[in-house]
Amino acid sequence: MTKQHELDRTIRLVRESVPDHLTDDEIIRHFQSFHVTCRADAANLSTQVGQTALITFISLVARMGVQIHLEVPEVRLAGRQPPLRNEFLVEGLVELGNDLIPGSSITRASASPSNMQFLFGDTPQVSGQTSGWRVFGHDWAGKICQTHLVGNQWKADWPIGAMTAACLAAAEVYKGVVRHIGPLQQQSYLFEAVQRAIWDWGSDCPIDFDLGCGSVDLVSAGAINQAAMYALLRVPGLRLLPRIFDDDLVDGTTLNRGMLTRFSDIGRSKTDVIPSNIPSEPILVKLDRKSLLRYAPLAPSILVGVDDIPSRWEIQRATPDWLGVGGTSHYGTITSSHEAGQACAGCLHWKDDSESPRFLPTVSFVSFWAGLALAVRFLRHTLKRPYPQQKQYLWLVPLKMDDPNAGWWSPVAPNKDCPVGCGAAKASEHVAQALDNLDLKTDPNPIVPLIGTRLTTS
Repeated sequence: MTKQHELDRTIRLVRESVPDHLTDDEIIRHFQSFHVTCRADAANLSTQVGQTALITFISLVARMGVQIHLEVPEVRLAGRQPPLRNEFLVEGLVELGNDLIPGSSITRASASPSNMQFLFGDTPQVSGQTSGWRVFGHDWAGKICQTHLVGNQWKADWPIGAMTAACLAAAEVYKGVVRHIGPLQQQSYLFEAVQRAIWDWGSDCPIDFDLGCGSVDLVSAGAINQAAMYALLRVPGLRLLPRIFDDDLVDGTTLNRGMLTRFSDIGRSKTDVIPSNIPSEPILVKLDRKSLLRYAPLAPSILVGVDDIPSRWEIQRATPDWLGVGGTSHYGTITSSHEAGQACAGCLHWKDDSESPRFLPTVSFVSFWAGLALAVRFLRHTLKRPYPQQKQYLWLVPLKMDDPNAGWWSPVAPNKDCPVGCGAAKASEHVAQALDNLDLKTDPNPIVPLIGTRLTTS
């Protein structure tokens, strides 16, 4: 097996938890011998959100190399469902499976025994079937629970909850394969199966079926921004005009997490993958200090999925209005948003992590969580219901979503070492200097503003 194998990034992640003596081929065989059955009835597949939950889950799991069997009726697709190309659901999923990970497939109902099953919405459970999870939710919230418990039918108006539920469920497949490989060398708690889990992005937020987002710049066409666009393309009535900056080509390792990427895309420019699904302007350059001058001014809203920290600083300096940043590190996702007057991306990501390896370990559902979180922040900004200051930053570890500490929201504090030199950082430095000059002996009751603790990531 070469380092360009389609499951290379996932293998690197698995190796952190399984015995060292296992070869790459043995790990691949464990994934490709694992079988998952998806069951959904016609009622739950009659809506776009129900189809979105199923399609998203299948795409996330198929990119792990797992075998997937469909026990679902054939229905016509409702709304846009990229990267499916067919008019019908089952036909489109089977065709997609033939254009993803070699050696893995998506098939109609099979007599082969399954390791896990997943029921969508309130689809009835068939007695004697393999245990598994029920996948359901609402506009902004996704949920999973054991199959014998009750779930609601997929009738939501917005697809965010459907994709969230799919993410919750996909993690259980990955953990199941890793447990099967075992014995686990570390972090065994994280790989325990959950009985039920929920993630709510804020169900009090209104929705809008005529949402004009205007011009948007995407810095990187990699996994995180592909996931963000995958999510945004499914929002009914959403309109946007994206420019996409990336100078990289699709290779085999992209397939394990690029939600709009197919095996047949290998060798193409990454900037051509997203325009295959929505009219946009692909720009085959890396957006950095030199190229920024050619393409300024940037759009009012910018989605950054690039790993390079100095590039984030340059883009933040040139951002006129709103910047959303997404990143991953092993099993963790990092997302934040930055507007004028707030602590910027340089305050949060103040240290250049240029020594990190080029091929970082990752898996489909982790990258997708980061892109989905970025899309949610952008939607809430466009709806004029942004997250409050105390939720400017989210650190999420999506392996154990039944743990109340799986997601950690926090503000971003102004950083005196901010390489961008943003207004919030300068104001914080002025306050610090004023405090240093303050004579507490002569002024026993000074007004001391609260200054937050600096947050850093690497």
